[in-house]
Amino acid sequence: IKNPELAILSRTFGNWQLYNLGPYSIEKKSISLLNWNVDPRYTNANYTLESDESHLFLQLYPTNDTSRVTIVSYKVPELNLSNYHYIKIKLKGTNNARVLIRFILNDGNSFDVSYWKDPYTCSVPFDLKPYSGKTLRGEVYIGLKSSDGLATSITIFEISFIKLVD
Repeated sequence: IKNPELAILSRTFGNWQLYNLGPYSIEKKSISLLNWNVDPRYTNANYTLESDESHLFLQLYPTNDTSRVTIVSYKVPELNLSNYHYIKIKLKGTNNARVLIRFILNDGNSFDVSYWKDPYTCSVPFDLKPYSGKTLRGEVYIGLKSSDGLATSITIFEISFIKLVD
C-alpha cells in the first residue's frame, strides 16, 4: 500500500494506538509535559496539578456542575501542520472526567482535539488534514470538568504530532 494516510486503529489495554500499514515508519514530535500553568480565567474550583517528563496529572475537586480547571502551556513548538498527519494523546482518567484539549493557531483561530470528551475518546488519533497549511502559535489549553459533580482526574502520558513516512 503506497498511501501514507491509511492507518489502522487497534484497541490495546483500553487505549487506542496508531499503527502504519505497509513499509512506513512513524515520526513523532512530542509536546513537553513540564511547565504547565493553571489559567485562572478558566478555573473556578480546587485542583491538583503535577507534572514531570513522563506524565501530567490533573485532578479537580468540583463544588458544582460548572466547576473546572484549565491548564496552559506556551512551550508548544510552532509547527507547520502540513508536515503532520495526526495528533495522538495518550491518557487515562476517571469515568466522570470530561476533557478539553485546544490548540491555538498563528492566525488566532483554534481547534479542539477534544471538546469535553471522556478520556477513552480522547485517545483516538486526531486527523490534521483539515489544518494543512496552518501553523501552531505555541500554546495549548487542557480543561477538566466532572460529568457528575464528583472529584475527577486525568493523567496524560503523551501529546504527539505524528507523521507517517515512507
